[in-house]
Amino acid sequence: MKGFWEKRRILKSINALDLIPVIIVKFEKNNENKIKLLVPRFSINFFYQIFKGKHLSPDYKVSLDETGSCVWLLIDGNRTISEISVEIINNYKSGNFSLENIDERITAFISKMYQEEYITFRQLL
Repeated sequence: MKGFWEKRRILKSINALDLIPVIIVKFEKNNENKIKLLVPRFSINFFYQIFKGKHLSPDYKVSLDETGSCVWLLIDGNRTISEISVEIINNYKSGNFSLENIDERITAFISKMYQEEYITFRQLL
């Protein structure tokens, strides 16, 4: 596994739009294509075993809005952020969200998903 400094060096050397995001958490999709991320509540199995009797779900859910859900569904481990942006522009022109500054918005969204450890990048695997 790559360390913090090696990951940082790799990320600084690559244009953000050339990164290939890879999903690392489970998720659910409802009938309206809205996404809920299933984030593990406990990173250590011991804590899960302690709270298991309290009827807590092992995951908490993070709901994505329409734009976030569209981007999430396009993350397949093969497309770059740039390709995801083009796909959004080409296929969602009639959607309910604005396409203004879409590259920056998608990059910011994916950066946040990386910071929260919901995704990683193929370049870091």
